[in-house]
Amino acid sequence: MWAERLYLVVGFLLPMPGPIKKHIFMKKTFKIIGISIAIVFILFFVIGIVAGPQSKKNEQTTEVQNKQDSLSQEAKQAKSNTVSSTPITTNQTEQQTEQPAEQQSNQNSVHCKIINYLPDSNCTPGAIDLRVTQENINSTICVSGYTATVRPSTSVTNKIKTERMEVYGDTDSPSNYELDHLIPLELGGSPDSVLNLFPEPYANPYGAQEKDKVENYLHKQVCDGAIALQAAQQEIRTNWVEIYNNCCKPTTQTTSTPATQPSGHTFYLSTYYTSKYYYCDTDDGWKSLSTKYLKSYSSEQELLKNYPTRTLHETCK
Repeated sequence: MWAERLYLVVGFLLPMPGPIKKHIFMKKTFKIIGISIAIVFILFFVIGIVAGPQSKKNEQTTEVQNKQDSLSQEAKQAKSNTVSSTPITTNQTEQQTEQPAEQQSNQNSVHCKIINYLPDSNCTPGAIDLRVTQENINSTICVSGYTATVRPSTSVTNKIKTERMEVYGDTDSPSNYELDHLIPLELGGSPDSVLNLFPEPYANPYGAQEKDKVENYLHKQVCDGAIALQAAQQEIRTNWVEIYNNCCKPTTQTTSTPATQPSGHTFYLSTYYTSKYYYCDTDDGWKSLSTKYLKSYSSEQELLKNYPTRTLHETCK
């Protein structure tokens, strides 16, 4: 080995026979190439050992991150779907509009007044139960016994009654008053909002008992589809006395009696709660009535028995 190295070095310095010099050079060259290839393989092996775990770790980290991102996205999507599909619900005390704290304070210091048998609109504007809608009346207010499921207990209403009587300046015995819902429960009124409650006397010509008749009348109209829920709520809130005069007020004498009209006629009327007249079949006025609310009777006496406050529009011919 050492002789070959010597010949290689000397060969560059001194002239040597060509075949010997070429043999030594080729042998050395192949050896260097072999060593180089071995070194390259070793380097690749070492790099694989060192970099392999780190690369695998990076792949695992990337995979975990991707899974986390996917789960996060799914969670956000699920939350979004839940929020959009969850129906809005309200408790018994929820009402159409919230009462400002200032108004609540003022109601305890300012006396409200009954005006024309109606509660003070500044103190008792009325409030509705948002759970009751036109779409669900057949499963709420039109179900027999519904009001009993939402009516507050006397332990709640007695306190409210005392407070409302003080606000309205009523000094009589509480037994002379009914703590009444301006918009009744049977029309979707708020059960225990003070905005919907007032002390209504029994003794007034238009008192608690008279208003009960209007409530029952409008409740039937709503459940029969003759009037929309929101319209009924608005009418009883603003002027139930007028409705009472049109639908429910007893009368001992009508402007026209069966005895004055010839027999053999058919009589027509509109069942809509604001209607005041009925029509003989010879009066073309009945033809302008909405067919949705049109009702006919074979005798005037039968009609007035069911609608005693109606007035004959025009005598029969």
